[in-house]
Amino acid sequence: MFEDGVIKYVFIANKLKKQIEEGHYKYGEAIPSENELTKLYDVSRHTIREAISLLVKERYVRKEKGSGTYVAYDETQHQGPDAKPLLVGVITTYLSDYIFPSIIRGIEKELNKENIGLLIASTHNNYADEESALKKMISNNVDGLIIEPTKSSYFNPNTNLYLDLNAKGIPFVMLNSTYSEFDTNSVGVNDERAGYIATDYLIERGHHKILAIMKIDDKQGKYRLKGYVKAFAKHQLSFANDAIITYETEDKANLKAKLDQTDFAQYTAVLTYNDEIALEVGNYLNAKGIQIPDDISLVSHDDSTLSDNFNPPITSVSHPKEKLGIEAARWIVAAIRGKVKESNQMLFAPRIVEKESVRDNSPTPL
Repeated sequence: MFEDGVIKYVFIANKLKKQIEEGHYKYGEAIPSENELTKLYDVSRHTIREAISLLVKERYVRKEKGSGTYVAYDETQHQGPDAKPLLVGVITTYLSDYIFPSIIRGIEKELNKENIGLLIASTHNNYADEESALKKMISNNVDGLIIEPTKSSYFNPNTNLYLDLNAKGIPFVMLNSTYSEFDTNSVGVNDERAGYIATDYLIERGHHKILAIMKIDDKQGKYRLKGYVKAFAKHQLSFANDAIITYETEDKANLKAKLDQTDFAQYTAVLTYNDEIALEVGNYLNAKGIQIPDDISLVSHDDSTLSDNFNPPITSVSHPKEKLGIEAARWIVAAIRGKVKESNQMLFAPRIVEKESVRDNSPTPL
């Protein structure tokens, strides 16, 4: 029954495609159930599911949860000069500030090369907005999604919507982090390494009393904090119980209260979660008459324009920004076209970008 050299599920998918193209199954009609196709082709249900998944990716059919699989084929989507362009959705925590415009610019640049449309939404790092964004993307029939997770450290209440994406055959790639509930493709920075090299950089310059200020409702912050701890372990050093200040998204506005409770005289350096927090800490210290780097050194993450605009410019760990967006877009285009495998992770290697915010406290050689 099956042609030599053709994988079973591909053969079945091709047969169904031809039947759909010839009008045997018309637009909006249900195709036979998995059980019926299993009997018809004398194969396992797994093989049928693989075939259906391929048809979903190629937009010949769509799956409706609890209902069935329906023909989605439209000739204008598959051939001719008037073919409907592909559409990719992008969901980030924020859009208009910090490093996000550069990431989106990278995505847009790559998608434009492929003549693929772009639909953008943001979550403000809260679950309700993420739910709305995901539903918006599904209702707009996007062909693929690039998503920055919301509060990736915690269980995500929108997991069911991600399962819906999977059931509908809509591929997605995560930016910067992933959710623990399921394996997925992702493009990001090696954040543990970032926290490690930032802390090691300070320790190598004689700073053994380092205050860490880290965001903990996303994995980036937790991994950067883990790198901080690993650097102390490598140098066989320890730190005080109050040497780590943590906060969540909702706490950010109240960070000043935590800074007010901190005795900066016991530290020679501060390591912050990102440049936004570094700028806030730097301005706070200046207002208190504490000079950077003469009185205390400051190191951050992401190497954004904020780190350059502070006086003095802040030493920061690199973030690929636009390159991150380009790689995420390349991945999703390949996934839409069925050319990538599942559970692939790309991590950019970070590096220290030295500026003027660190004082060398190393002992003077005798």
